[in-house]
Amino acid sequence: MLSSRAARTRALWHLAAGLLCATLSVAAAVCVDRSEHLHDRQHFLDESARLQQQILRRFEVHEELLQGAAGLFAVSGDVDEAQWRTYMGGLDLSRHLPGLDAVAYGLQVGAADLDAHVSEMRERGFEDYRVFPPGERASHVVATLIEPFNAINARAFGYDMYSHPERRAAMDRARDEARAILTAPITLVSAHADQAVPATLMFLPVYRTRIAPMSVDARRAALSGYVLVAIRIHALIETLMPVRAPGVEMAIEDLAGASLYGGETPESAEFSVEHVVEVYGRRWRLRMWSTDLLAGQPRSLAPLTLGSGLLLSLMLWALLHAAHRAEVRAAAMAREMTAALRTSEASHRAVVQSSAEGILTIDPHGIVLSFNRAAERMFGFCASEVIGRNVSMLMPERYRARHDGLVANFQRGGSRNIVDLRREVTGLRRDGEEFPMSLAIGIVDDGGAVGRLVGVIRDITESKQQQQFIRHLAEHDALTELPNRTLLQHRLEVAIAKARRESTTVGVLMVDLDHFKRINDSLGHQVGDQVLLQIATRLKTCVRECDSVARMGGDEFVVLVDGARDGDAITRIAGDIVVAVSTPMLVGGHELHLSTSVGVSCFPADGDDAATLLKNADTAMYHAKSSGRGHYQMFSAEMMRRANRKLELESAMRKALSSGQFLMHYEPQVCLRTGALLGAEALIRWQHPERGMIPPIEFIPVAEDTGQIIAIGDWVLRTVCAEARRMQQRLGQTLAVSVNLSPRQFAQPNLGELIESACREGGLDPQFLVLEITEGTLLKRSEQILATLDRLRYLGVRIAVDDFGTGYSSLAYITRFPVDLLKIDRSFVRDIIDDPADAAIANAIIAMAHSLGIAVVAEGVETAQQLAFLRERGCDAAQGYFFGRGTPAADFRLPSRYLPSVASDAPGSRRFAAVDGGDLF
Repeated sequence: MLSSRAARTRALWHLAAGLLCATLSVAAAVCVDRSEHLHDRQHFLDESARLQQQILRRFEVHEELLQGAAGLFAVSGDVDEAQWRTYMGGLDLSRHLPGLDAVAYGLQVGAADLDAHVSEMRERGFEDYRVFPPGERASHVVATLIEPFNAINARAFGYDMYSHPERRAAMDRARDEARAILTAPITLVSAHADQAVPATLMFLPVYRTRIAPMSVDARRAALSGYVLVAIRIHALIETLMPVRAPGVEMAIEDLAGASLYGGETPESAEFSVEHVVEVYGRRWRLRMWSTDLLAGQPRSLAPLTLGSGLLLSLMLWALLHAAHRAEVRAAAMAREMTAALRTSEASHRAVVQSSAEGILTIDPHGIVLSFNRAAERMFGFCASEVIGRNVSMLMPERYRARHDGLVANFQRGGSRNIVDLRREVTGLRRDGEEFPMSLAIGIVDDGGAVGRLVGVIRDITESKQQQQFIRHLAEHDALTELPNRTLLQHRLEVAIAKARRESTTVGVLMVDLDHFKRINDSLGHQVGDQVLLQIATRLKTCVRECDSVARMGGDEFVVLVDGARDGDAITRIAGDIVVAVSTPMLVGGHELHLSTSVGVSCFPADGDDAATLLKNADTAMYHAKSSGRGHYQMFSAEMMRRANRKLELESAMRKALSSGQFLMHYEPQVCLRTGALLGAEALIRWQHPERGMIPPIEFIPVAEDTGQIIAIGDWVLRTVCAEARRMQQRLGQTLAVSVNLSPRQFAQPNLGELIESACREGGLDPQFLVLEITEGTLLKRSEQILATLDRLRYLGVRIAVDDFGTGYSSLAYITRFPVDLLKIDRSFVRDIIDDPADAAIANAIIAMAHSLGIAVVAEGVETAQQLAFLRERGCDAAQGYFFGRGTPAADFRLPSRYLPSVASDAPGSRRFAAVDGGDLF
């Protein structure tokens, strides 16, 4: 009985032991399964965070591309197709950014300028160019530069992106916020896909100013256009395949409701995570989930543990003494589990350690928990020196208090302010060197508690250096390394603001070298560049350290005098510059003597903004040139009035020719031996409808400066030839007519053809046309001049040198060129009776000309005494008020005053044996 009870008791104990062992086996299997589950989840979260950072980084690369393209516009101003293609080709976009469809520039065109824009593009060779889609809009943003310019992208050439609501919304926001903005999801057909695929466009505004204006209204006013990239999302994500962990899939959708990549998260996914991030103005939802490939192999430890436990229970039920073996076996399995876990953790550490970017983790208190090799190389610290210490040791002292505030905010649950953003911060190396770095922060979920932070760091020193290089190119002259117009404008605006606060004076000195073109033309541009370098050095020695010297282009410089006490300090610098430039310099074996004209304007007396000061200094500089060169000139209000009058005159002159306001008057020329009418000088007059008669001395110099003298001179030639022929027919006398040619007219290569055409159309025999040129014209390019004169003589035209004696009067050029007449300037004739010097000059001109077989005509004869003097010295002919004022062709008559004849030639004869039987006209 007892034996049976003991057996039952033992059986119950065996059963209890077996049940207990089975229970422990199930518990162990659950623990192992939970451990493997947690390990896989952590691996999934780490890979998801890394993939998210890679995606955001790709978009940053696209922004950097646009920033570089915008810098190209800042350096070059207007960028043409060749510059755009060269710049983009050098970036090798197809290799570095395979998800990129196109990089383009959209030019902003106002509605009023649209037709002019289309005409300009067609003149540049795009004959079929048009802006589409059609429609009336207040503004257009037209794709004018596209790279690569393939068959697909060419369809967008001329496309008005502002007509599309999604694109317009992104562009308006980019313009107002002065940053890169993405559009809502769109579909694109590209050269890389057979059908439309999800895509987005990134727009970056390009302003006409050096930096983005501060206010929204100013940004809108300064907008020039946009640089943009077309990004196929699917292609961009696929380029991440080499760095993506197997077993992690993802989907991207815009919170506005459109899907960009991937599909729905499958219900079978074991792990999933979802983040809402802001990507260049768009809020995207990034969903990631795991697949069966995540762990690499199916879990095996949990079933193995359960099976082993049950088998142990069965053996214990059968044989109690097997309990010891089961215990040993369980210990062995525990060791295997630990080894497997350690292997998995080692693999994860290897991935982190091999990353090219610095990766570190910190706890909620800012204490560093891990520090990979890339971070060691970046900061110069070993991991053992950093782990366990506060992360603030890696940043300069001045930023540590702010960092402590962020940590405190994070502990209070304010992770939204620091997580999922990439920001630019300053790092501190072991040797104390500071460097710029890009920092992205992610959070690791620790089961609902305040989790760890993962920081991904990238050293952007090289990127910053490239940006500084581009900025330097955009703000400095390539030859002299002086500030250019863009940087000068900025410095001038800053100086004005400072002077306004401190009640000081700012000086702007416009410096222009006199006759610098002669150096380039005669000695070559290489010597010219060396001259400019020496001038830049000399200018810098004339100014203070706080002043600026800039090169505006060509031989034009600007000196900015900052914070002067009064105008005397500014004029002293201007005088020093004139002296410094005039000092002889030796360049390329040539000793050169230069001079400069300097215009000076001051704030606040001569303007209260940069544009006005520069314009007024330029006006003063041109006044210095017109008044003799080689000195400085202070700006005055009178100069501005003259400049405005000149602009008004230039504008009115353009209308005068087309509206018939010009007319010709003819002043008679009389033979001083016979009193016969020999011819007339054609004088242009301008009958303005409001201002009345405008004298030639007022508008001819303006016409010369602006180039309008070419069109006016052509009209004069054709009008004179036609009217002279009609006068000959009406008076029954073959009169000669003289026409003044400007230096610009004489330099025309087709001058002979123009004169031949004018004579033919007007019916005038070329032998009755006399062309008057100045002495200075004959001194410029002798070979070309000689060829032109020979061509004119071949036609039968006579050549007269006008205002002889006022310039570089020389026997050398008179004997070298085929000249028929010399005209004594009226300035000598006016005082010929009272001034012995003028009388001697006139007498010398007559004697010299006759010795060379050249006839002489005196201008400005107004009195009988002047006439008598000239006749006694043998002057051949004369003109002036003594014989009559100039009149229109219809009113031209034979002179009312005839001279006593001392020769047999009858009055009215057109020929006069002036010298050795030669013709006068």
